[in-house]
Amino acid sequence: MQANRPDPDRHVRLREYTDMFAVYVECDRNAARAARVYAARYAARWHPGYRVFQRVQNYLANPVVNVVRPRPRDAHVQEVTAYFDQFPHASQRDASGDLGLSRRMVGRILKDEAYHSYKIVLTQGLTPADHGARMQYCNWLVDRPDPVAFASRVLWTDEANFNNKANVNRHNCHYWARENPHWMRAVDHQVIWGVNCWGGVLGNNVIGPHFDTLD
Repeated sequence: MQANRPDPDRHVRLREYTDMFAVYVECDRNAARAARVYAARYAARWHPGYRVFQRVQNYLANPVVNVVRPRPRDAHVQEVTAYFDQFPHASQRDASGDLGLSRRMVGRILKDEAYHSYKIVLTQGLTPADHGARMQYCNWLVDRPDPVAFASRVLWTDEANFNNKANVNRHNCHYWARENPHWMRAVDHQVIWGVNCWGGVLGNNVIGPHFDTLD
């Protein structure tokens, strides 16, 4: 696993800041040249980019930036993980208000505990009768003498509707978990009006797209 790069605003020691500033002045405050000279002179250290040299004087004037962030207490970690285990669709803002912790703290705990905000996947809504019909067709296709050759002669089609009807805003749909729960919600794209885009595949040929106006 690749080690995380140190945060220059918090984890660079004061002596390294002083050396960086000395090189910066030596290079006539040319940040790009100072970065190259510093990397060659201190090969065993972390090599900051030129933007760090542009801000190094402010770092030295404000020594509080050298204080390392304290890790969240174990009690906070347990509270946050238990909260999202119980309410996986909640937002960080909700957790911050309910638990009395800052949003930064909540976000950091989620990241440290390998939680990820998975987005919802929208699928075509099916009726109870659709499942049996689809399974019957799959079994019939597999039992064909040459299912691959037969499938190459089938016109496979799909369509998409572009309309003015409100859809689910997936940006507001989250499921916090350590592993992807494959959260889905069935939506009906057929009973709407707008523009219908149709396309198909026959063998190695693409047919379409064709557009139809739906009233």
